[in-house]
Amino acid sequence: MALASTARSSTQTRDSERLEAAVPLKQSCLESLKIYHKTLTTENLLKLIARPMGLICLPPVLWAALAQAVTIGFLVAVTSNVDVAFNTTYGFASWQVGLCFISGIIGALLGIPAGGQLGDKVADWFTKRNGGVRDPEMRLPAMLPSLITTPLALVLYGVGIEHRLHWIVPTIGLGLPKFPHHYLLNFSITQATNICLVYVIDAYRPVVGEITLAVMGFKALFGFLLSFYTNPWVSKSGYQNAYGTRRRFRLPCS
Repeated sequence: MALASTARSSTQTRDSERLEAAVPLKQSCLESLKIYHKTLTTENLLKLIARPMGLICLPPVLWAALAQAVTIGFLVAVTSNVDVAFNTTYGFASWQVGLCFISGIIGALLGIPAGGQLGDKVADWFTKRNGGVRDPEMRLPAMLPSLITTPLALVLYGVGIEHRLHWIVPTIGLGLPKFPHHYLLNFSITQATNICLVYVIDAYRPVVGEITLAVMGFKALFGFLLSFYTNPWVSKSGYQNAYGTRRRFRLPCS
C-alpha cells in the first residue's frame, strides 16, 4: 500500500510539473510589447514562406480571398472618386463629402454583430439540426445580407450619379434615410469578410496563420488592382456601366 501510494504521488507530481511547464507564465504589459519574444516553431523558414502560396490554390481559401478582395476593393473604388462624383453631380463641397464617411462607422458597428454573433447563431442552429456535428460551411448562410446589400449599393450608386438623379437616390438607395452611401458597403465589408475569414480558419485550423496570410495577401493584391483602374473605367464606360459590372463580380464571389 505504501509503495502504491508513493508511486501515485510521484506520478501526480510529474504530471503537475509537466502541466506547469506547458502553461506559459503571464506576461506583464511591458513584456508583451517586446518586438522579439522567442522562436515559436522549429519548422523551416522557407517552408513557412512558401506554404501560403500553395494554400491560396485551395478553392475555399481562394473564394474567401476573392470575397474579401471584391468587397473591400469596391469601397476603395467608390471612395477614390466620390469627391469628384458628388461635386460634379450635386455641387457638394469637399467637407460635405467628408461628412458622408461618418456613415462608415455606423455601417461597421452594425456589421460587427451581423458578422460575429449572427454567424455564430446560424452555425449553432445548423449544428443542432446536424446532430451536434459542426461543419465550417454552416456559418456561410449568414452572408446572405451582404449578398443583397453590396450589389444594391453598387447599382444604385452608379445609376444615381450617372443619370444625375436627386442626391437622395444614392443616399436612400445605398443606405438608409439620412445615412450616406457608404453605409451598406461598410456593413458588407464588416459582415461578409468576418464570416468568410472565420470559415476558412475553421476549415484549416492546423495552418491558421498561413491561411490568414494567404487570404490577406491575395486580398490586398486583387483589391488594389480593382480600385486602381476605377477612374479610367468610369471615364470610359460611365458610372452606371462601371458599377453595374462590379455588381456582377460580387454575386459569384458570394
